[in-house]
Amino acid sequence: MADPTTFGDPDRMGSPLYYSGSEDSGGIHINNGVGNKAAFLMVDGGTFAGKTVAPLGVSKTAKIFYEADTHLLTSAADYFDLYNALVQACANLTGTAGITAADCDQVKNAAEAVQMDVGKATPLMAPSNVVAVAGNGSATVTWTAPPLPAHVTSVIYEVTAVAAGSATLGPFAHVTGGTSATVNGLTNGVSYTFRVKGSNFAGPGPEATSNAVIPKGTQTVAFTTLPDRTFGEPDFTVTATASSGLTVTYTSTGNCAVTGATVHLTGAGTCTITAAQAGNVAYTATSATASFAIGKASQSITLASLPKRTVGDADFTLGATTSSGLPVALAARGSCTINGRRVHLLRAGTCTITASQAGNVNVEAAPSVSRTFTIAPVRCRVPAVRGKTLAVASAALKKAHCRTGTVRYAASNVKKGKVVSQGKPAGKVLAANTKIALVVSRG
Repeated sequence: MADPTTFGDPDRMGSPLYYSGSEDSGGIHINNGVGNKAAFLMVDGGTFAGKTVAPLGVSKTAKIFYEADTHLLTSAADYFDLYNALVQACANLTGTAGITAADCDQVKNAAEAVQMDVGKATPLMAPSNVVAVAGNGSATVTWTAPPLPAHVTSVIYEVTAVAAGSATLGPFAHVTGGTSATVNGLTNGVSYTFRVKGSNFAGPGPEATSNAVIPKGTQTVAFTTLPDRTFGEPDFTVTATASSGLTVTYTSTGNCAVTGATVHLTGAGTCTITAAQAGNVAYTATSATASFAIGKASQSITLASLPKRTVGDADFTLGATTSSGLPVALAARGSCTINGRRVHLLRAGTCTITASQAGNVNVEAAPSVSRTFTIAPVRCRVPAVRGKTLAVASAALKKAHCRTGTVRYAASNVKKGKVVSQGKPAGKVLAANTKIALVVSRG
């Protein structure tokens, strides 16, 4: 009785522990601490809530309470009625059992110390600015407290969740003196509003309703690390999963493109794939990214071996290709020149052709490839000049890189002026400019 708050009961009507809800028949037992504290002060005296009470003792206190209970109170009485009844009971008993008018002053002090004298307190106004913010299976509700009536130092607020389309109220949250509360136990994906009302010893005040919110669960996207790649590799697929089981979509940035879950490399550099889950009424959106490097592609050059040539051979065209499809650059050194892909022989010796490809932003430079061939000097291949005039024979020898040697004239049945014999047989291969002796008919 000395301290009802030790047991979770109020010691005065303005206590935060004072219950004004509908349970316990309006708090008939929970709020007994107020009357108990008043009785304690009347018996033992003391100072409480700014009031000093001189003790009356057990006997006087018991007689006063008995008088009030049996003759002055009804079953519908409240603490204000008890305040008036105790004061009146003491006045009724003054002059009996040693009770004096001074004792009645102490009765009044004790009742006022526990705030029985506040009367039919003004009910609370409704809170304002009620705002709900959804969480994961919960919501945080805030409000602005209304002005408090006189004698009210604390208010118990009740926050009630109301699910859309449901007649069932709850979950609930209670907070003493504050202006925010977290309501747990909500179902994700369901729309809720929240009713907030305050209560004091005068009873509950009017409700105020929040905005509607939909709690949502969190989710994660599991996306494995992607290995580095090389430009030119075939397309590949990626796989990511959402903890919610909802479908994941993919987007890309950098040197790649993604269609569905298939990734295509568009160049060397880097690629970042974002796996996203947009959420729904029950889950918030989330995403995860994976990045990897794309190295340059390698390439090779194909250049066939070149056969030996002979001075005087016609220009020829080279065929050289790269595995990347990039153009080949050709260079020549030695006894030849090159223009584009056309090779021209300059003299006897050797010719080296080098093919190269410098690469680009996506392809590495190719290892160069060289091919060397010999250029043989021109040879005298003796033509058949018998039966030809000397002039024609000399021209044929020159064209075959031979020279006309000693010319003799001899009698012959062959028409005059025709070659009747040659010093080297036709088809013989000799050094260039070898002289071929001729015999011409005199007729």
